[in-house]
This record gives sequence, C-alpha cells and structure tokens, in this order.
Amino acid sequence: MGHQMVRSSRSTRILSACKARRRWPGSQRAATSWFGRDGSVGNDSDSDGIYGQKLLADGSLDGVQFQVNSYVTGSQTGARVASSSEGSFVVVWQSDGSDGADTDAGSIQAQMFSPAAAPVGSQFEVNSITPGHQDSPSVAMAPDGTFVAVWRTESVGSRDSDSGSIQSRRFFADGSPRGPQFQVNTYEPGAQLRPAVAVDPDGNFVIAWHSDGSASTDTDSFSIQAKRFRGDTVFRSGFEQGDPCGWARLVGDSFCE
Repeated sequence: MGHQMVRSSRSTRILSACKARRRWPGSQRAATSWFGRDGSVGNDSDSDGIYGQKLLADGSLDGVQFQVNSYVTGSQTGARVASSSEGSFVVVWQSDGSDGADTDAGSIQAQMFSPAAAPVGSQFEVNSITPGHQDSPSVAMAPDGTFVAVWRTESVGSRDSDSGSIQSRRFFADGSPRGPQFQVNTYEPGAQLRPAVAVDPDGNFVIAWHSDGSASTDTDSFSIQAKRFRGDTVFRSGFEQGDPCGWARLVGDSFCE
C-alpha cells in the first residue's frame, strides 16, 4: 500500500506509512500495519506507536485496530508486516530504544501474532549487534511461518563500517532465531540503503537494496544490488558482481551453461 495516508476510526490524528502484506494462495485474510502519532488504542502515548488492523480478502475490516508495540518509550516507526499461509503474521519496526540489549540509538523490534491477531509471546529484538543505529527494516514470511528480517545498520560491530551496511537474520516459525545476524552486502564502499526482502514457498529468498556505487558496471551514483539465498544455505550468488547466471548455475539451470 506504500505511503498512502490513512485515517483511523479510533483517532483524530492522521496515521501514516501503511504497509499491507499480500496473502499466500488460499489465505482469506491479510494484515496491515502503520505508525502514527497520538490517538493510541493501547497505552503508547509517548510519540509514535505501531498499530495493526486485520483485513478480509475483499478489503473489509476484520476485527478492531490494535497496538503492536509493548515497549512505549520514544518513537516506534517504519513498520512492516508479513504473513504465513494460515494467517499468522509478524510485524517489524525500528525503535528509538529497547527493553532488550540494544539501548544504543535505534534497534529493530518484532512482535508475532496468531491468525486471530492475538500476540504470540512478547516483543523481541531482531538485531544481535547493538552498537550504532539500526533502521529501515523489511520482513518476508514463508507459508510455513518461518521468516527473514533485513535492515540497515551503521553499527561499528559489523564488517562494513563505511556509511552503513545491510544486515539480515532468519527466524523459525515460533520466533526463535535460526542463527546470528549476518551481513548481506559484500561491496562495502559508500552507503548501502533501503533493503527489501521477498521469500518463495520453499523458503528461498532474495534481498535487494540501494548501493552508493557498485563492483559491476554501474559506478554512476546509486545502483540496485541484490543477493539470493537458497533454503538453509547462505551464499553469494554473483548478482553483486554483475553475474546474473550465478544463481542459475547453482541450481542447475542449463540456460547459463
């Protein structure tokens, strides 16, 4: 839904940055999330909070608006949502603070929900490297509920400390990490910005982002970079070096032989 402005029936203030997750085939519901100032239906009256609303397949409301974040100090912004085939979903966002380990500038937070929009477990911290600022989250969920989060960091704890890097972390369907966070970009000069992630029904996923430069042919200002990941294996596909057949060779596509 992009950045269309929406007005909540529970608030006299404008809410912004509405993001809806497409349904997997067979699912009759979708979820949407946004951040907004004041007029909270929950207990977050301190600057911006994160809110959600379930939708039916025809776009009509399913239930009532609800608050996503339980940590309410400072601003909570940049919400993104992803859902499974059976209707469970996860919301990720950037927070000015955290009741977890990351109290240094911004952190990436998440909350899981059942198909009935009931919270599953508690709000949790996505990033495991905590120094510096974390922002611009994105998330994708496979039909089985496993999901991948991606974000930008200016952390001095990551390998790429030159104007920010793209970081990612995978999670099981119960919200437990499938491993530590890892750096996505291998080209490190300049800024890496605005990551996005998508996943297929088999759990393979692709991450794309803006890069201030390139190791390939586009060295004129910003380029679009991408990296693909297969199943449980994290690997470099060749996209960043201008080799579109890198992935095809790995999966045995004869077109690139």
